[in-house]
Amino acid sequence: MIYVFDLGGILIDWSPLRLYRKLLPEKDAQDFLQNVCTSSWNFQQDLGRDFSEANAELIARFPQKKDLIEAYYGRWFEMCNGLYQKNIQLRNILKFQGHTVCALTNFARPTLELAIQNLPELGRFDFMMVSADLKQAKPEPDIYLALMDKSRGRPEEHIFFDDKKENIQTALNLGWQALHIPEGETIEPILKKHLAHSC
Repeated sequence: MIYVFDLGGILIDWSPLRLYRKLLPEKDAQDFLQNVCTSSWNFQQDLGRDFSEANAELIARFPQKKDLIEAYYGRWFEMCNGLYQKNIQLRNILKFQGHTVCALTNFARPTLELAIQNLPELGRFDFMMVSADLKQAKPEPDIYLALMDKSRGRPEEHIFFDDKKENIQTALNLGWQALHIPEGETIEPILKKHLAHSC
């Protein structure tokens, strides 16, 4: 089998609020992330846009928030709270058993490298498909198809874990086995139940 892992919410505990709660009162931190450094803005960096270009765009619109904007990537690792160890252990067991284990992730390359540098266990895959490298991202099917080209497996041989339902749906549409894992939850009991029903 080919086991395919998302990273954020599945293997790495990451939240921008973790940083901005240090910098702003709770309500202001939430407002900042909803209206300035938004998830759609961050998504453009996941597709490969340079951080300096991304910051310049927002600073031109919100010059009074320059320091807060620059903190998003300048202090990015403070958004991380380590790895979900039970899910890392499962990944390692599957790899030891001889299965292919790979990552399919929407991630900017500089922050991914920073995460792996500080949390080296995160990077121990047979291969990783990273949105910023491919200029393709979930939930669009192209990045899934690129992974299948790399794995050379049949669609049904892939078992995919992701915390976003729209990403799971694309995998199912392509004929993969795919399991929605709510953010931070342990994969193993959900996988065991799925495999028992598949027999």
